[in-house]
Amino acid sequence: MRTNQVAILSLVAILFSSCATTQPSDGSVEVLGHDFSEYNEKGFLFTPESYRGEYGSVGIVSVRVWPKIMPADGFEQIDGYERMSDDRGKKWHVEIINTADAIEQMYLKAQEMGADALTQFSARAVDRRHGGLRVDGIEISGFAIDRQ
Repeated sequence: MRTNQVAILSLVAILFSSCATTQPSDGSVEVLGHDFSEYNEKGFLFTPESYRGEYGSVGIVSVRVWPKIMPADGFEQIDGYERMSDDRGKKWHVEIINTADAIEQMYLKAQEMGADALTQFSARAVDRRHGGLRVDGIEISGFAIDRQ
């Protein structure tokens, strides 16, 4: 390759890389948490630890919550949803899911099974492909017990 061609290709590469859309951003702090006191008042225990007292095993409980997805026809914004584009550029409204909803479902299922505590509680973000769109969900799990 000639020196002129290499120089031109290098210049074009520099020009294209300088067109990136990344902008400066201030740092941020995000604090996440959930208050289990309403469940404590009902006599139900959530804990990431093992239970050291006497108990009967009830079972393993796992809940996955996935967002509702709707076509974003037009340019409107819907509260509680974020706009996302799939691999083909089609716009979608994707529900912003709430950890509290997943915890409530976990509580209801554990209670239905006869448990009054959920030990080894864990929560994590999960994702999956929905057509050409990657969506985030929440998975929570634990070991349901009946404290003696």
